[in-house]
Amino acid sequence: MKSVLSVSILFLMVTAAPLMAQQDTKAASAVGANLGVTIVDGEAYYLLNLTPDVAIGKFGVGLDANIRFNSQGKVNTDDITVSKVIRYLRYGNKGDDLYGRVGLLDYARLGNGFILGNYKNTASYDLRRVGVELDLVGERLGLETVMSDVGAPSVLGLRAHVRPLTFTAAADIPILGKLVVGATYATDLQSNANLTQETDIPRPDSRPGTVVVADATDGGALSVVGVDLGLPIFERSWLRTNLYADVAQIVDFGSGAAVGLGFQFRPFGVIDLGIQLERRYLGDRFLPRYFDGLYERARYAPLSETLASTKAQELLDAKATEGNYGEVTLTLFGGLTVNGQYYSPVGVKNAGDFHARVMPGFEIPGGFEFDAGMDRRRIGKLFVLDENTTLYTRFGYKVNRFVVASMLYQYTYAPVKNAAGKTIRYEQQVRVEPRIGVVARF
Repeated sequence: MKSVLSVSILFLMVTAAPLMAQQDTKAASAVGANLGVTIVDGEAYYLLNLTPDVAIGKFGVGLDANIRFNSQGKVNTDDITVSKVIRYLRYGNKGDDLYGRVGLLDYARLGNGFILGNYKNTASYDLRRVGVELDLVGERLGLETVMSDVGAPSVLGLRAHVRPLTFTAAADIPILGKLVVGATYATDLQSNANLTQETDIPRPDSRPGTVVVADATDGGALSVVGVDLGLPIFERSWLRTNLYADVAQIVDFGSGAAVGLGFQFRPFGVIDLGIQLERRYLGDRFLPRYFDGLYERARYAPLSETLASTKAQELLDAKATEGNYGEVTLTLFGGLTVNGQYYSPVGVKNAGDFHARVMPGFEIPGGFEFDAGMDRRRIGKLFVLDENTTLYTRFGYKVNRFVVASMLYQYTYAPVKNAAGKTIRYEQQVRVEPRIGVVARF
């Protein structure tokens, strides 16, 4: 059996070559390159990792090609397969009259994202799925669709909208004539999507939240429905601004609403910057943006042989709040993504929620993986680490094409109690979890 050791020499060379077509049809090609060295049975293989987002007109393809060759120039062809090299194929961009994407879904969205937003259809680099986004938008009617996996559908989403005033004489009124009325339905068909348990069982890892018994009866599918209003203020291929309002109901749980202002800035197709500012009105047992970037991990996550956390269980603990929400998402060259979210309830001190995450979006040279995140609840001071803070960093290494070894570092805070059982302080708790994962590709 071959022994493999990889040494990552991060050599980021990022260039952007915008290709201008017509004034309203801008395309851009961005190429990221990385160099590394892989040692296989004492022989050095040099790694060239290319992560271009190539665009010709409205067509685009996201690639993640690993080319390994030895000192004699022999290329390792095992890494050069269609499923490994092509991340996605697309036509147009989100917001265009016709937009389609097949492959990995990065930050998919329906409407304003109040139900499904920043959704990612895969939980890790190696567990790749072929998802689909397809939008058809006309002057009067429009349709947005999301499917997480064409092979085994789980998360499905649909939003239809109409511009009602375009059927009347009011269509020519500036801004108001483009009023949009939309309806959204999103569901997860997996049997553990709606798995809950009323009994309050503490987490074994001392993190906030409750858990459910892993072998409990399947809960079935979970669905969310909603309606929205939108008023586009400025619409161009490189900048869009929109006033909006949303109301949503999680079936068998709670409801919530939001009003806000959104910006989407996409110059040359190289930088994608999204900003949202919202005022939220959330009821009991409701979570906004239920299908988000962490959903594929949060849906059902085993914690031990008998316990697991589920996203549906979080609904049982969610309390009614009203507050302000802000989010910034920056994606560079179709890969590296930085996301930050902050929710602050009105009139309630030390009750804000903060989330941040960094995802490379491509394989790091040498077969390494990395992502990091921070969650902080009941915020008083944002950067003070206490019992309401969770930090994590995950490093992974692809041993071979079927096995992935990873190390998860978790930083939490556990209570220290006196003899009377009263919590007197919190101490930092560091957990190190080595993991071995088996990846089967078909």
